[in-house]
Amino acid sequence: MGVTVLQQFPVQENRSGPQTIDFLTKRIVALGAVQAGQFLVDCESYTSVAQLGE
Repeated sequence: MGVTVLQQFPVQENRSGPQTIDFLTKRIVALGAVQAGQFLVDCESYTSVAQLGE
């Protein structure tokens, strides 16, 4: 059984996907969370692009 969650998170331009996941994990632990298992992150990044002619 699996669970899928879509969560938008603003990424700083100088960070990669794995760096952002590491940052979020450290923040969660700093808030008092205790690791209870493992998870997999499948990440795709999208950027808004201005359309020509508009």
